Amino acid sequence: MIFHDNTNDRLVCLKQEANTVFWDKHWQTNNLHNVIKAPPKNRFITKTTRKYLQPNSKILEAGCGMGDKVYSLQEAGFDAYGVDTAQNTVREICKLRPQIKIKVADVRKLPFEDGYFDGCWSLGVIEHFWDGYEHVFREMKRVIRGNGYLFLTFPQISFLRHIKIRRNKYLNFDPTELDLNTFYQFIFDAEKIKKDLKGYGFMPVYECGQGGLKGLKDEIEFLRPFLQKIYDGQSLFTKSLHMGLNIVLSKWTGHIKFIVFRKST
Repeated sequence: MIFHDNTNDRLVCLKQEANTVFWDKHWQTNNLHNVIKAPPKNRFITKTTRKYLQPNSKILEAGCGMGDKVYSLQEAGFDAYGVDTAQNTVREICKLRPQIKIKVADVRKLPFEDGYFDGCWSLGVIEHFWDGYEHVFREMKRVIRGNGYLFLTFPQISFLRHIKIRRNKYLNFDPTELDLNTFYQFIFDAEKIKKDLKGYGFMPVYECGQGGLKGLKDEIEFLRPFLQKIYDGQSLFTKSLHMGLNIVLSKWTGHIKFIVFRKST
């Protein structure tokens, strides 16, 4: 269920606590061994990184999940590292691909020296901390060198979600009734994220919405059965339609915001 937290101008998603046990189970469900043995190319990740950083640059993925993006960055010529709190997942990755530099660590307390990295990817991580993302941003500021880059994604309050908020389409959030075992994630206002990161010395250089089909599917209930078929479809036609709808819709209904930040010197 999704609630509107008017005090903090964000949406609150209640489902299941996104703890270490949850993520270990999640990655196993998503065919961890198959992904490790035959990692996807992750062309968006490698292509985007090449736009901003030179080969051999040190890159961290903070919250690396199945490690496939760390592997792709390594194969693309970067000195790539990954950290995650899902211990069983990290252990399996290191067993099957020992050449990948991945370790168990909390993104809020990274085991690296100041200014160690030229860039950092954070893909769908900051929204899962009930106590906020400030500790994550503080660590990003510490470990990324001056003029380095932060590549950040998070669920956003899209144009469609803003309309639903104004029309009171979400239930009001009462933190006194919250069971933390049901907290899954926040959905943020992108302008607030940019303002907060500016306070840590990061300025946005590029941004776009992503996941327009999901953002429409999740928010418009009567369209959901039809859109779910396109979202899950594996035929060439449905995959092409999925891609086309994402391009058309992401500006207005994008579930995810992707922003590239550059750190000041």
